[in-house]
Amino acid sequence: MILRFLWVLLPLLAWAKDKDHSIQKFKERERLLTADSDLISLTAYEDVLATLNSSTIVVYRIAENATEYELERICSFRLDDTIPFAHVFRLDSERSLVLCGGEFCFLFGLDYTIKRIELRREFKFSDLSAGAISSVRATADEKTLVVQVIEQSGLKNSTIVSIDIAIGTVIGRTDDHKFNRNEASVLAFNKNGFSYFLNTATRLDNPRLLVEKSRYTHQISNIKLTRVCNKDTTYNLESKIDISLGCTMDKSHYTFATAASVSNDQKTLLVAAKDLNESSAIVCRFDLAQVLAYFDTTWEICQHMTNPKEIQNQCISGTIDRPEKCHTFSWLLKKQVPICQRFNMGSEILDNCNLNASTSNAYRAGWVENYLPIEGKVVAVFKIEDNADVIEVLDGGFNDTLYVQTSDNDIQRVRSWENHNELLWKRRSDKMVSGRVRNKDVYYYTFKDHRVNYVTNRCTSLYPDCNSINWNDSLNCGYCAFSNSTGKVTSTLFADKCKKNNGQFCHNFCPPIIKTVSFGGQTVSVIGENMMAFKEIDVKVCERKCAVSIWSKELVSCKTDRTTYNTCPVEISGHLSEINQMFMLTHLRAADHEEDEAQRRSKRWLRFVAAAVAIVTAIALLLCAAWFMKCYQRKQKKRKMLLTKRHILPDKHDDCRALDGSVDANGVPIINQNTVRLIEMIGSGNSATVHLGILNRGGKQLNVAVKKIKYFETGELEKAMREVRLISECKHPNIVECIGYYSCVEGYLNVVMEYVKGGDLHTYLINKEKSLVARTAFSYIEQLVKGMQYMATQKIIHRDLAARNCILSDDYTKLKITDFGLCRRANNQDEYIPMDQFVKLPFRWTAVECLTGEYAFSEKSDVWSFGVVCWEIFSRESMPYKELVSSDEVYRYLIAGHRLAYPASSCPKELYEDIMYQCWAADSTHRPTFDELAVNLHKLLKRLDDIYQPTLDNDGYEKPLSVAHRSTVQTISDSESDPEPTSSSSTPNQDVGYVGLNTMITNHKDFRNIYTDHPVSDYNPAIPNGYSQSHSTAI
Repeated sequence: MILRFLWVLLPLLAWAKDKDHSIQKFKERERLLTADSDLISLTAYEDVLATLNSSTIVVYRIAENATEYELERICSFRLDDTIPFAHVFRLDSERSLVLCGGEFCFLFGLDYTIKRIELRREFKFSDLSAGAISSVRATADEKTLVVQVIEQSGLKNSTIVSIDIAIGTVIGRTDDHKFNRNEASVLAFNKNGFSYFLNTATRLDNPRLLVEKSRYTHQISNIKLTRVCNKDTTYNLESKIDISLGCTMDKSHYTFATAASVSNDQKTLLVAAKDLNESSAIVCRFDLAQVLAYFDTTWEICQHMTNPKEIQNQCISGTIDRPEKCHTFSWLLKKQVPICQRFNMGSEILDNCNLNASTSNAYRAGWVENYLPIEGKVVAVFKIEDNADVIEVLDGGFNDTLYVQTSDNDIQRVRSWENHNELLWKRRSDKMVSGRVRNKDVYYYTFKDHRVNYVTNRCTSLYPDCNSINWNDSLNCGYCAFSNSTGKVTSTLFADKCKKNNGQFCHNFCPPIIKTVSFGGQTVSVIGENMMAFKEIDVKVCERKCAVSIWSKELVSCKTDRTTYNTCPVEISGHLSEINQMFMLTHLRAADHEEDEAQRRSKRWLRFVAAAVAIVTAIALLLCAAWFMKCYQRKQKKRKMLLTKRHILPDKHDDCRALDGSVDANGVPIINQNTVRLIEMIGSGNSATVHLGILNRGGKQLNVAVKKIKYFETGELEKAMREVRLISECKHPNIVECIGYYSCVEGYLNVVMEYVKGGDLHTYLINKEKSLVARTAFSYIEQLVKGMQYMATQKIIHRDLAARNCILSDDYTKLKITDFGLCRRANNQDEYIPMDQFVKLPFRWTAVECLTGEYAFSEKSDVWSFGVVCWEIFSRESMPYKELVSSDEVYRYLIAGHRLAYPASSCPKELYEDIMYQCWAADSTHRPTFDELAVNLHKLLKRLDDIYQPTLDNDGYEKPLSVAHRSTVQTISDSESDPEPTSSSSTPNQDVGYVGLNTMITNHKDFRNIYTDHPVSDYNPAIPNGYSQSHSTAI
C-alpha cells in the first residue's frame, strides 16, 4: 500500500513541477531583462536595445532566432558625471546613439565588431542656448548632429543648431521668429539627408494679416513639422522649412501635439493631439512620403514666385490661381507680410540643400513656412481623464491598430474604427519605448520591479487564455480546445493544424472546460466553465448514462443508477451552439490522464533515479512511510473523535435542487428559489454576501436575509452545508432562525435566514451617538448567555462568538446570535488566522488553548469568547487588544498571564471579577459552563436590581445620564479609605461597589482608576492593558 501511494505521488509531483516551470516560462517570455534600480531611460532600434542609468550606458543585441528572446550584452560606457535625467536618449541608427542630459549633449558611436561604444562628440547646452532649457530634441547621421533646444522661460522660442561631428564645431543656427512662442517639441528623426522636428507653436497668422492688412494682431496655434538639410552650411540654416499638419476634424481644436512617432517601415507618421478646451485627444495618421514631398512642393512654390507684389494683390482680391501661394512665407525677408519668393530672385533656381552656393546677400528668402496644412486621417479618439495626456503613440503593426501610452502609465493596444476606437489590450507600465518597434514588438519598462518587458503582436503573447481574447482584434485570434480541458490561444491561420491535432478550434466564443469532479454516492457534480456553450448535453460516468438534473454555466450535476467512485471516467458531450459541431470533454482517472512529452520525460527520469537508489534507500523509505502512516492515522482518529463530539462530522448531502416545500436528507427545508426576491445587498464578507429579500410563503410576504455563499471546491460546499444543518437545528428566541436554502447554481449556496433589522451589536456599541445604559447592557449579556446555554445543550460550538455576530432587533432590546462561521465581514479579515484551507480564526476572541495550533475547540472556548463579548459591551471599544497587531503577539500576551483590562466605571466590579475574569482562566477546566454562567449572572443581576432601583421618566423608560450627570456618579475602589459622596443619590452605589443601572456606558479611556489595584500614576496608555508589566494582573 505504501509503495502504491508513493508510485502515484511521484508522477503527480513531477507534473506539478512541469506545470510551475511552464508558468515561469510564460513569464520569462514577457521579461526581456531586469534593469538597475536607477534606470533613467531606454531606447530600441531594430535588434539593438540600450539602457541608461545615472552614470552608465549599456548596449544589448536582441537574439533574432526565437520567440523567447535572449539578450547579448555588447558594450557599456561609464559617464564622467552623473546625469539626473535625460532630455534625449535615442538610437538614431544601429551605430549612432544620442544622449542629451544634465548640461551636455553626447554623440556616441557603436562598433559591434570590437564590441565598443565610444564618445564621438560632446556639447554644452550653454553653447547652444543662453537661457534655461525646457526640452531638447536631437537627431544625427554620419556627419551631422542637429539639435533643437526650447528655452524654459520667456517666449519659449525654438533654436536649431547644426554641428559638424568630425570637427566638433557649430555649422549653422536658426532661431524662431520673435513672434513665434509656446514651442513644444515631441519628435525628432532623420531621413534621406534631412533632420525633422515636430512641434506645437503659436505664431502670427500671416495669411490673415495679408488679407486684412493689419499689423501683428492675429495669431494662430497649430502643429508644424520643421525640416533642415543636414548639408546646409549657411550661417542661418536658410534651408529650414516649416509645414503645417492638420486632421480631418475641426482644425481649431486639436492643435497641441503631445506625442508622435514614425512607423518601423518608415511609411507612416503618427501624431497625438489634444484639445486644450476639452478633455479629449485624437491620433492622426499621415502618409510619410506625402508629408516629406510636401516640403519639396513648398520650396518649388516659392521658387516660381518672382513677383510677390502681384501675388499679394491677387490674394487680397481673391483672383489667385493657386491658393497655396497665399499661405507660403519667408521669415528671413524683412517685410511686414513676407510673402515667399525665389531665393536671390535670380534666373537660377537653387536646390534647398545647396543655398550655401549663393554668395549674393540679396533676397535670401529662406526659413520658408507653409500655413496650408497637409491633411491626415483620424484613427483614434480618446477621452482624457485627470489630465492624463497621450505621451507615446506607436504603430501597432497593422493598419487599424495602435499602441498608446498615457501619462497615468497605462499602455493600451487599440483598434480604430470609423467613428471610434476599441480597447484590445492593456498593461500597466512606467515607460513605453518610443521610436522603433522591432518585428512589430513593443518594449516597455516598469519601475516597480525594474523590468524591461516586451509584447509581440501575436495572439499567444497578447492573450494568456481564452477568456482574455478580444474577438474584434485584427489578429483574428482563436482558441484550440482539447477534450481534456486544455487548450492554446492561437490565430485562425492555424485552425486546420488544430483539427489535425484532434483539437476543436473556437472563434468568437470560449469552449466548455471541466475543472473538478466530485462523487457522492449516485450523484456526480462537475464544476467547470462555459458549460452553456453546449446546445444539448449528454453525460456518461463509467461509460453509463448519467441523468442531468442541474445544467448551468459553471455546474453540471447528474444522477446514475448505481454508486460511483472517483476512479470513474466522466464524459460530457454535445453540439457547440456557435458552430454546431460535436465536442466531447473527458475527465479521466489519474492513471489515464494524457501526458505531454515533457511529463513523459520527467516520469522516465524519476523512474531511473528511483531504480538507481532503490536498493540503498528501500529500508529507510519503508520506515519513514510507516512512521508517516502511523502519525497520519493517529491524527485522523483524534480528529474524528473531536468532530464526533461536536456533531459537525462532514457527511454527504443531496444536490441543492429547488424542490418547493421538501426537505433534504438531513431534514433541512429546501426553498423554491422562485419564491425569493432579492432587494439589495446589505453586507459582504470574505466568502459570502448578505441580501435583504422577500419570501412569498402561503400568500404572505416575509422579510428575510439571504446569504449567498460562494464555493469553489467540493470541500467548501460540504462545509457550507454542514453549517446550514447546524443553524437549522437551533430553535431558540436568542438565535437567528434558518428558514431553508436553495440551489447551488453557478457555485452559490443561498441560505434564507430570519431578518433582524437592528444591525449587529458591534456597530451599535462603537456608535457614540447611541445611548447605552447599564440595564440594557445587562439584558444583552443575559440574552447572550441564554442563547449559548441552548447551543451547549445541542452540542454545538460556535467558534466565532463576538459582538459583530450578535444581531439586535429594530428597537435594540432583543439580541440574537448569528454567523456560525459562514459569513465574515471583509473589514475584519485581518482578525483571523488560518485553521485550514476553508476556516479562519478570530484570534482576538479565541481561547488561548486554540491559538497553539491544536484548535481544541469546546464549550469552554466559547465561554472565553463570551467573556470577551461582555468586555466589548462595557468598553464600547472597536477591538480587543487593539495595541497588539498579530495573533502571535496576542498569544504571547495571554500566556504571560495578562488579560483584558477593566473595561469602564459603569461595569460592576463583580461582573468583571466573577464573570469575565473567570471566563479567561488559562486552564479551560477552571472556566464555568454556560449553565453555571446563567445561574451566576441571574444571581448577580438580581442583586443589582434589588439594591438599586432605577429612576424612571414619565414614559416609564430608563433615563440615561447626560454628560453633566455622568461626572457626578461616584464609585468605590479597593483602597482603604472611602471617597466622600458627592450626592445622596450616589450613596447606595458606594456601599456595594458598583454603579446605577441607568449609568451611561462609555469608552473606558475616560475611567482609568476604577476597580483596579493600581494607582493612577502607573497608568500607561501605550501598554495594552493600560499598566506596566509589574502591575499586570495574572492568573
